[in-house]
Amino acid sequence: MTLSKSQYIRGLQCPRSLWLYKHRPKLRAEPKEETAALFATGYRVGDLAKALFSGGMAMDTFANLHRLKDPSRRDEIRRALLDYCHLDTLAMVRIYELLVTSI
Repeated sequence: MTLSKSQYIRGLQCPRSLWLYKHRPKLRAEPKEETAALFATGYRVGDLAKALFSGGMAMDTFANLHRLKDPSRRDEIRRALLDYCHLDTLAMVRIYELLVTSI
């Protein structure tokens, strides 16, 4: 079973809610029209991001960081990953701000 970030957060907040979400999808309420439009925009942004970047590339790089023998190269990649995470988080915040103001 795979989890999105929002599903993971749902599970942290309420494990039963996650179980119902994954195992009883017919119990979910239909989203309001405005919410559905926001979801559609988010899905389009996600699809564009997936087209540009391999979904797990940063995670794979981080997971294999310890295998690098050269400490300066390891530090360089670590700093680049932190910069990437910073920009990725900033992009998510900007998208959220744009979506909130468009409601």
